[in-house]
Amino acid sequence: MKILWLTENYFPRTGGMAQSCDRIVEGLRRAGVEIIILHLTNKGKQQKEQTYNGYNFHFPFSSTADSTTQITPNADANSNINSTIDEAHHLQLLWLAIKDETNLTHVVSFGGTLSLMAAPVFAAWLRVPLVVLLRGNDLDTGIFSVRKQPIIDFALSRAAAVACVTQEKAQKVQLLYPQTKTFYTPNGIDTMNWFLLEADKQKALQLRQQFLGGATDRKIIGIFGQLKAKKGVLFCLEALVQADLAAQFHVLVVGELAMETQQWLENHQPTVSFSHFPFMDRYHLLPYYAACDVVAIPSFYDGMPNVLLEAGALGVPFLAADSGGMPDVLQDKLHGWLFQAGNQSSCEQALLALAQTDFATLQAKGRALQQHIKQNFTTQQEIEKYLVIFNF
Repeated sequence: MKILWLTENYFPRTGGMAQSCDRIVEGLRRAGVEIIILHLTNKGKQQKEQTYNGYNFHFPFSSTADSTTQITPNADANSNINSTIDEAHHLQLLWLAIKDETNLTHVVSFGGTLSLMAAPVFAAWLRVPLVVLLRGNDLDTGIFSVRKQPIIDFALSRAAAVACVTQEKAQKVQLLYPQTKTFYTPNGIDTMNWFLLEADKQKALQLRQQFLGGATDRKIIGIFGQLKAKKGVLFCLEALVQADLAAQFHVLVVGELAMETQQWLENHQPTVSFSHFPFMDRYHLLPYYAACDVVAIPSFYDGMPNVLLEAGALGVPFLAADSGGMPDVLQDKLHGWLFQAGNQSSCEQALLALAQTDFATLQAKGRALQQHIKQNFTTQQEIEKYLVIFNF
């Protein structure tokens, strides 16, 4: 099996999409699948990296690139990125770079408008099936975008299979494209290599002392990731204040905050106690997850955030909206609390239930979630689901 894999989300890019792409590709390569990564990027230089079972081709989209030096995977032209990129020109150059690849069995699109645009064309011209791996944003924002909707339609109507990271996405795709084979392929996590070291536990205790001082009755709510508008952070904070519960919590934010949310937090000090840290590598997050009594994901819409499995696999319960992959992983009351996405009253009720729950019960919910993830959301199970699709 030999796959041509188009993506805009791959190392050295950071974020959950890039992490997921790397995890899935590495898992498939370990399973014996040869994969050629076409990383469509807006920075760096064109570079081909040989690796086991394939290679990674980083292809920058530059407005001033010399086409005579941008048509082979071995080219080494520097990119010069600005806002006037000629997408059609560069995708034609990319086609010239890969059109002579032999023995391909599939073309994959994983994340990004350019990937969705090019993959159906490349698959048709290479005479192999197209598999679209839909994450959160691809469908949620693209389907209502004047520019992106035709691109999504072009890809999904031509796909031999569509793999969706949540059951909600799979159902939506099936309703829109009933003739397309649709699969549910949730994220996985390698719990054998994801655990707290003694140093992480000590750091977590230090963080709790830093955030809470001597308070023994306050709980820490953690919010992690690239916190865009869809993540509902401001919505959740406003519900916390509206329910008159702010004094019972400290809010720990790790990641990129929207300016509006940052200003709101600053304007509501000291009513809302909070700490904010910049975006971190996932392994640096371990003690910050462990410092939390609960992690919140109040998204209006979402995919399956890596935070969900990462914190859950450490035994931290959740307060989450019933959007995206949250109900696929979390059972309400058993693993924390699910509330109706975008419903402030429902969110306030969940926050009140959390405030009234003792620490021992919270820890029990976390342990139940940890066991659930170890049994049902492993990386091995994730890769097996993709292998089913590629062998379909």
